[in-house]
Amino acid sequence: MELLQAPFLTWLTYEVANSVMMAWLYNATGGSLPIAWAAHVGLSLGQNLVDIHPSPFGTFVLTFCAAATVISVGEWSAESLTA
Repeated sequence: MELLQAPFLTWLTYEVANSVMMAWLYNATGGSLPIAWAAHVGLSLGQNLVDIHPSPFGTFVLTFCAAATVISVGEWSAESLTA
């Protein structure tokens, strides 16, 4: 299983980016826990695809980091515009 063989910093980067996206989703849906749960289940099931997908785990980590960065910058920009 490639996820278990990933270096610690790669795994940590993935987890931090995943946490940012889950927190944003929870807050953006007004605190809807079932939606956050559904997204978490989808990501967990998606990790099974990483094992059979030809792209390495690092590619998925970079994708998650890009998404978390877009979310963070978008939230920061929205707050600075309304302040």
